[in-house]
Amino acid sequence: MSESKSVFKDRIVELRRKGHSLKSIVKIVGCAKSTAGLYSRDIEIADRSMIDRSIRDNAKNASRRAEEKWNNAVEAVINDAKKEWKVVKNDPELMGFLGLYWGEGTKIARGHRTSQVGIANSDPSVIIKCKRCFDRLSSNNRYDCNIIIYDDLDPEEMRTFWENKIGVEVKRIEVRKNHKLRRCTHGTCYLRFSNYKLSHRILTWIECWKNEPVEGIEPTTV
Repeated sequence: MSESKSVFKDRIVELRRKGHSLKSIVKIVGCAKSTAGLYSRDIEIADRSMIDRSIRDNAKNASRRAEEKWNNAVEAVINDAKKEWKVVKNDPELMGFLGLYWGEGTKIARGHRTSQVGIANSDPSVIIKCKRCFDRLSSNNRYDCNIIIYDDLDPEEMRTFWENKIGVEVKRIEVRKNHKLRRCTHGTCYLRFSNYKLSHRILTWIECWKNEPVEGIEPTTV
């Protein structure tokens, strides 16, 4: 082996013993991965801490890339929703839906990553109309339906009522102690599904609506 090749090999062996990965060695030495693998084969690694740091760094970088990808995707949805607002605000059905969702729909805390879309109400008509808009805005929604009732109502009777009304299986029933001041004839239905694009579209439209100028009232910026 020539002196230059010997120095080349010694450098690879040294780096490998210190815990460098093959990928790291290739970058430092400037050799092919196969060469680094050949010369570092069966080399005992003395510094495990470097490998542990490398693993942690790789995990952090992967998490950072995933977060950037998510943020870019959400930003694109929000920008598109802002462009759609000109059409949405002139659609009576969607504006009625947004009013209901503004009051009773699932919100997103600032900076919180969620894909949940949902509405809760004790009036079957509200749930039915919102479901109609959900289906209009997003096809093939996989709904999850829960109901909350007081103990003066029959759970199975309420299950049948809501399933017949909205056409979605009730998966969970929460029974609470009877409240004399709150009389819900059929309990409260919570209809939801996962769709991050629709979630951000709806909430962006609501923000646009909040900021629409109203005569004599300053727009509210949240």
